[in-house]
Amino acid sequence: MNTGLEQTIVERLHVLDDEKLEEVLDFVEFLTQHRTVASAQPSTLGRVRCAMKGMLSTVDEFIAHKEEEKLLED
Repeated sequence: MNTGLEQTIVERLHVLDDEKLEEVLDFVEFLTQHRTVASAQPSTLGRVRCAMKGMLSTVDEFIAHKEEEKLLED
């Protein structure tokens, strides 16, 4: 692993609360499982990631966007 990248990740983890750290752990476990499955199957993740570029990247952004849409509908 890139040492600078690893250091940056660890530094940013130190500012998270326990709830967010649990989410990070869940995500890392998901990625680990995904990597195991992906190595057994051909991956289209790169194409999907490019197709989604510029779209909403977090659940919070998605929820905020949906709330704005609902306000505009009224």
